[in-house]
Amino acid sequence: MTSKVNLKIILLTFFLSSCAYFNTLYNAEQHFESAERIRIEHIGKTLPPDAVVEYGIVLEKSSKVINDFPESSFVDDARLLKGKSHYFRREYDSAESIFENLKSDDLFVEESIYWLSLCKWKDFKVQPAINDLNSLLDLKIDQDLKSRIYLSLGEIYLELDNSAQSLEYLSLGAELAKTREIRELIYFQIAEIAYDNDNFSEAIDAYNQVILNTASASTTREINLKIIKSNREQGNLKEAKSKIEDLLVDETYQDLTSDLEFELMKIELELGNREYALENLDQIGQANPNTVIAIESFFILSQESLKESELDFDKIIFFSNQALKQNINHPFKPLLRNRIDSLEQINKIIKSKKNQLDDSELFKIGELLAFNLNAKEQSLIYFKQILNDFSNSDFVPPANYFLYNYFRETNSDDAEIYKQFLLEKYPNSDYAFTIINNEEIPIEHRSSQLLSQAENELLDNNIETSIQIYKEILDIDSMSSFSAIAALFLGNYYDNISDLDSASEYYSWLLKNHLGSKQAEFASNRLKIINAE
Repeated sequence: MTSKVNLKIILLTFFLSSCAYFNTLYNAEQHFESAERIRIEHIGKTLPPDAVVEYGIVLEKSSKVINDFPESSFVDDARLLKGKSHYFRREYDSAESIFENLKSDDLFVEESIYWLSLCKWKDFKVQPAINDLNSLLDLKIDQDLKSRIYLSLGEIYLELDNSAQSLEYLSLGAELAKTREIRELIYFQIAEIAYDNDNFSEAIDAYNQVILNTASASTTREINLKIIKSNREQGNLKEAKSKIEDLLVDETYQDLTSDLEFELMKIELELGNREYALENLDQIGQANPNTVIAIESFFILSQESLKESELDFDKIIFFSNQALKQNINHPFKPLLRNRIDSLEQINKIIKSKKNQLDDSELFKIGELLAFNLNAKEQSLIYFKQILNDFSNSDFVPPANYFLYNYFRETNSDDAEIYKQFLLEKYPNSDYAFTIINNEEIPIEHRSSQLLSQAENELLDNNIETSIQIYKEILDIDSMSSFSAIAALFLGNYYDNISDLDSASEYYSWLLKNHLGSKQAEFASNRLKIINAE
């Protein structure tokens, strides 16, 4: 009787012990799967802290199985979990040590090689890692491992900025993923990567796969909105518009009404229904305060106002301020602050003048419109006015050069008119030099050639000859950077031989003709010292 009781106790103890290490390992696996879901949601991004915590719990529980139940048949499974968790926590040396030991076990050879390949990748041995992973694909391995190899190759190529190769491997990995939940997460990442790379067709295909694999109605609604955006970006405006109109009458999409209406107005704008779209965007912005929709609605209104033939700067500032004041973070906000600053500068110039704007004011407004506000077409009137009303102004060459570039970029024959004007009237300018070089025109640019000659004479120790050539540059040119270089050399030369009157003459010339340049800054500092002596 006693022996039977003892046997029952032994068997019960063994059973409870088996349950203990099995449950510990099971819990470790559950936490690993939780961490994996988080990680896959952030493919190509920094691992979130909550995933790091989950992998830490896996390490704790798998170590308990290894240390408390060393004879258990689950020890190697626990070691594998531990190695993978070390890897994802960027503890690559610890991970590599575990996988090297596991490789000796026939059941874990391929799995260990896979993880050791990933350790090579993280050790900056990218090509050897890719080679090892591709070699594994040639073996008879299970579908789950093959899926993970494809996904890892996708991540590697994503890190290498090869989005096309990355998407190909991620798609192969998604097709073989073992659960619908994992496929949903992977296809979502594929879609987002494709969208960010303007590959809208592939994004739409992947978003549709998300819908096929998800069990969530809210996810389906959100993905349908993303498909609409992708179709709009791809230019499938009628298809996107039709889809929006269908969803707007679907009661299950009521919570996305504002998003759908906002997308619809962007489509109407692209279809040419400008007034209708702008009026509704204003209403949408007002109806959705402190939202992304509000910021982007008012931003579009500001942007579209900048495209009008007669600019109303007060109106543009108003819409920009409406966007900026929304109490929500958005990447447009720094751009809006710069836009408002530029608009206010223009407004101040215009409102402070009772009479005609002068050449410097016209140029400043043109510059702000063209380069700060990206309203190049609207800037033309100001640059042209400089040419018409201030023909002897120093702003004529840069204004003319902007007009040349604008019409060249828009493939207009007018570019030739402005090019010839610069080459004939300002042949020694930096602008003429740039045109000659860019278009490979067989015309002599005298200032640059003389500067090259002067430098060569200086190298041959023909100082007097060099000095005369530098002076010749100033005789024919007072505007180009070549003349600034020549003047600084002359000023510095006379400075070094203590001919301070001559040095001051050339330093003063620089301040008069090239104020704001590095050469003028140096000249200004030297003049202060000379005048103080």
